[in-house]
Amino acid sequence: MDLIDDVVKDIHSSTRLNCPACSDQRKKKNQKTLSVTVKPDSTVYMCWHCGAAGGIKRERFYEAYMEPEKKVTKIPTQLNYNVDLIKQFF
Repeated sequence: MDLIDDVVKDIHSSTRLNCPACSDQRKKKNQKTLSVTVKPDSTVYMCWHCGAAGGIKRERFYEAYMEPEKKVTKIPTQLNYNVDLIKQFF
């Protein structure tokens, strides 16, 4: 099962693949029998030929790509203090 886990862990969308556990022993080596379903917090797989099945738990996709909150700092400019210039502009 570790061979399948290594292949499945890098997949980020649901798909069908050649099963690494049984495709080299089959007559139809190119038939995609391994079904991979990607969910927000896990990836599950099932080979419809050899019956190998399992899942990989992972952190949620959006949590992995979120940036930490940044503090906003106000930058003083001349426009903030020159009220006549602002009125003239509008």
